[in-house]
Amino acid sequence: MKKLFLLFMIVMTVAFSGNIFAYNHSVMAYGGYHKFEENTGLGNGIEFGAAISEYITPFSFKASVGAVKPKNNSSLIKVYSVLGSYDLFKLRENINLFISLGLSGYAPFSPIRENCKIVYGGGAYMDLAPDICLKGTALFGLDTIGQIGLEKKISLFNRESKNKKKDICKLAPIQTPSNIVIYAYQDKKFVDVQKHWARPQISRVTGYGLINGQQMTVMEQVKDNEVATKEIKSNIDIFLPEDPITKANAVKLVSGALNLLQTLNNEFARIRYEVKGIINQGHFVTISILDDEDNKIKLLKNDECLSGWYTVTWDGTNDNNIKVAPGNYKVQMLINSEKYHKNISVISKTIPTFYTNATDIIFSDIATKNAVKPYINYSYEIGLLNINPDITEFKPENLITKYDFIVLIGKALYYSGANTKITADISKYKDARIIPNNGRKYLDLYISEFGYGGDENNRLDPFKKITRAEATVITYRFINWQKNRLKNGFPFLAKQIEVDNFEFINPLVIKKTPKITKKVVKKKRTVIKTKQKPRKQKPKKAPIKQKIQTQMKPSAPFVAETVNTPAIPEDSSGFVSKLKSRFGFGKKNKESKEDSIKYRNVAGSYKKLIDAKKKVASLKADGIDCDIWKQEKGGKLIYHVQLGNFESRKDALEQMRDLKEEGLKVKVIRV
Repeated sequence: MKKLFLLFMIVMTVAFSGNIFAYNHSVMAYGGYHKFEENTGLGNGIEFGAAISEYITPFSFKASVGAVKPKNNSSLIKVYSVLGSYDLFKLRENINLFISLGLSGYAPFSPIRENCKIVYGGGAYMDLAPDICLKGTALFGLDTIGQIGLEKKISLFNRESKNKKKDICKLAPIQTPSNIVIYAYQDKKFVDVQKHWARPQISRVTGYGLINGQQMTVMEQVKDNEVATKEIKSNIDIFLPEDPITKANAVKLVSGALNLLQTLNNEFARIRYEVKGIINQGHFVTISILDDEDNKIKLLKNDECLSGWYTVTWDGTNDNNIKVAPGNYKVQMLINSEKYHKNISVISKTIPTFYTNATDIIFSDIATKNAVKPYINYSYEIGLLNINPDITEFKPENLITKYDFIVLIGKALYYSGANTKITADISKYKDARIIPNNGRKYLDLYISEFGYGGDENNRLDPFKKITRAEATVITYRFINWQKNRLKNGFPFLAKQIEVDNFEFINPLVIKKTPKITKKVVKKKRTVIKTKQKPRKQKPKKAPIKQKIQTQMKPSAPFVAETVNTPAIPEDSSGFVSKLKSRFGFGKKNKESKEDSIKYRNVAGSYKKLIDAKKKVASLKADGIDCDIWKQEKGGKLIYHVQLGNFESRKDALEQMRDLKEEGLKVKVIRV
């Protein structure tokens, strides 16, 4: 019987040791309580020993050998068992309950006497670490046995485990691009938007080439030498931000943004990797971008992952969200102390010119070689504009309303794959009753992605002519929305826009609905005339000019022969000083422009000027215009890196929100 039991124990151990997954073997040292049956006369005693286990989730198999010092016997009793266990459920996140069934036996070391029976029971184990657990077992059938011990998970077959460990996690090089592109754009500066609330957005969108400014010729006086001056002509760039935008420029903005986003898709590297291993067992994964000198540029992921496929995206920036320089970089993955690398290159290109092979739509008022013609053809092809064979003129110089432009952006959102199952509640607008029904679903899309917006009175004002600055800011928000989707792993979708009957509203022919007024018939009333006392008429005041002359009349009569003019008497009555205070003589009627500034947007505050200059240099390298504003506070100078200054808090907050979408940390300071 003893030989049969030992053979069974060896076969079970060898058979289940063939499982080569990491951490499926374990060794355990245990101690416990052993109460022998009454007919043996041994009583009870303390048991201690060792065990080896094999895990094939949710089953496990254990073989143990130990010794007991009985209370009623001076010699040691050896005990051994082979158990199979099944995990029932998790009591908590790291505590598991199990049941056990197997064989157990004991025999004195001398003389040899065997006793072997089937035992049953159960227990629990608590994970203290990924490879260490505290395990407790209770068994019945042969004797009453209670065991508790520390179990260490190991890998018995090192050569095979190492080969398998290399396959625990891997990068998928086929789905990782070999390079990404950083598109350079020209930061255009316009004289009339340097202190405008939409300056950053105008600078970026014009840099993309979606809307252009104008050049204006001015005459400047330049000193030829110390005495003579001469006038020279110079050209300056202006944007005219408060001018209404034309239909042609609006179509170019939206269609150009859609075409640009397909190009900007190359700015994102999607790194796809797979974690392989035991199901429901996590592996800690760290993914970083390194330069060619193995310096860490950006941390992409530092988290625990279960088995499966994952994707992270790198947008070509460092940890400070600043674009990296072109060159060679590495994608490094760390998992279970193993390193994996994948080379990736960053190249710089200029934004390509707009190109489309769309069908040419002929209009009598637009030449074939017109610069806006490709944008118009592209808009008709994707459904941004509706083809109407009865219309022969495009009317590019027509002005469009705010509602027209919102519908265009809504169609662009639809084309890009936005959620179309959301219906917005437009009753939040105070002028909801005048919002047109045509194109309403695109207004719902706009509200769901960008919010309600509106003016300070919660009005959409749909028939207002939209300005160039407003249209540029909305387009900038659309581009930023799509770039965030690309960064989060959503691919650019080209969804054909449905044909509808939406037509542009001409704000020049909009007539306000006349208000219906009711005629009120006034009843005649009888007036009883009574004698009234005559009112006392107040004496008329002398004119101010005459009063000044009487006050400033010299005390001595004028003598013709004298050469000296009479002296002006002192203002003894205080009349002149009162007059100055009343009419503001001697005071500035208007405050200086600097005094009217109440709010400033700053990207950082520093005690040292050199730190502020470093911040300005890094922002300007990213295409963001800024300067340094000195403020005296508590007798010390503080250097702020300011991005804009405003008279109203609303304008400052609006710029701050847009800059935060760009990834900058901005705060508003009240002057």
